[in-house]
Amino acid sequence: MVKRRNKFITKKRAHIKIGSSLPRYIVIAILSLILGFGLTYYYFDAGNVTRTLFKISELESLINTNESQILELELQLQINTIESEKLKNDLKTAKEENNALKEEVLFYEKIVGKRKR
Repeated sequence: MVKRRNKFITKKRAHIKIGSSLPRYIVIAILSLILGFGLTYYYFDAGNVTRTLFKISELESLINTNESQILELELQLQINTIESEKLKNDLKTAKEENNALKEEVLFYEKIVGKRKR
């Protein structure tokens, strides 16, 4: 009887041995994640960066409100300046009218004579 040789180098179904390397890789991956989270936490100074970012955000909002108040106050100052200029002009006009009327009164008093009050 002649023995036939097998022409295939491997079997028809591949047989992979996982062995103990898969659990080892899982443990290494978990330890790497834990180490990564720990280093990130340490690098970001245990949350101080987050507090600093919140403080920056709060201060920026405070700056925005203060800037809007400053703009309102500047506008009010301009309005008050314009009003005071108008009042000065009105006062000047009233003084000129008053002086003109006083001159007329003096003129008529000279003509008519001074009255006793």
